[in-house]
Amino acid sequence: MSVGSFYTYFWILYFPLCIAFYNMEKVPTWIDEAMTLVLLLYTGMRWGKIKQGKVKKEIWIYISIMIFYLLYSLFMAVNVSASVYLDFQQQVRPYVVFYCTWLLSPRFSKRQLDLILWMMYLTILIYLPFSRGRGEDVGIGQLALNCALMYYLFKPETKKNLIIVGAIASIGLLSFKMKFIGEYVALMAVLFFLKRRMKVLSFKSARYVSLLGVVIIFFTWERFEAYFVSGWEREGYERMARPETYKASIRILFDYIPFGSGLGTFGTNAAKEYYSPLYHKYGLDEVWGLSEITPSFMADAYYPTLAEYGLVGVFLFLVFWKRRLITIQNLEDLKYYKVGLMAFFALALESVADTSYLSGKGMGYFMLLGLIMNAPKKGPSPQPSPEREEEKVND
Repeated sequence: MSVGSFYTYFWILYFPLCIAFYNMEKVPTWIDEAMTLVLLLYTGMRWGKIKQGKVKKEIWIYISIMIFYLLYSLFMAVNVSASVYLDFQQQVRPYVVFYCTWLLSPRFSKRQLDLILWMMYLTILIYLPFSRGRGEDVGIGQLALNCALMYYLFKPETKKNLIIVGAIASIGLLSFKMKFIGEYVALMAVLFFLKRRMKVLSFKSARYVSLLGVVIIFFTWERFEAYFVSGWEREGYERMARPETYKASIRILFDYIPFGSGLGTFGTNAAKEYYSPLYHKYGLDEVWGLSEITPSFMADAYYPTLAEYGLVGVFLFLVFWKRRLITIQNLEDLKYYKVGLMAFFALALESVADTSYLSGKGMGYFMLLGLIMNAPKKGPSPQPSPEREEEKVND
């Protein structure tokens, strides 16, 4: 099977199973793990045919780092080994998706692109009746944004298509989630007002970014204030789960220098499934949503999970994203540049108050980032290859 065909089927399954209907009763919760494993095995089968030495070198460095943290976590034994192994496979998932897509560099025929886009439309139409009755629903927001970015990337940049992209993204407003409103504002600004690449260190770019930040905070102020202003000042039984998680993560960074408390110990689903002793140690077991009886908000934000990796891990995390931003900044094609910025921004914003980074819901952003890593640094973006040439392009 060619790379283009593989990713066509992968994306067709991804939209309904990993975003839209992921939490529904008949969809197995391990579907995103299974799809990631299939992607990893497929990449392994084609490894010898791929000549991207630079990408392979970075992959080996990443593998070495994660093996070190796996062994370190088992040695520290802050939580049980089952928690370490569970967290390890969840932590590597987004990077597996990103590196495999970057390495495989999929190209699609027009027919394949049409299949992917039609599955997007169908998934949204089927999911809407479920979403509208569920109040705050993060799924419809992430589904709409992923679909809008895919449509924008694969269709010509005409006024009509920009309106369609905006319409698809607007469906996400039905999520009633503050962070999606921030993403929506950013998307509209990038699509309709960004006419050229920003100069990173220029005063003009800083002014526009600051203005966009002010607008986003304005629309999301209620939650921002609750989590990061008044929420930090509460004491006793009035403490809120998310602010307390952030405060404890900072303490853990400096209590477990330099490599952190280890995998499966804080802020992750593994720390919830195998209740981490750190929640007793830092008094978080007395906070509603973080106790062993009511652990609803234990895996509720991504950034606090970096405490598991310590100061060294935070540094490596920043290096990873610095490298991605440099690549995005060097893209000559404005369409790829915009998609890269939005995928990065969506992950950055959602990680404040969600763990999509580590779940199937975040896989789409990492696949988009993997796609644009292979965009040409100069000249027009690669167009869909003719169907008869698909095998030649991918093999």
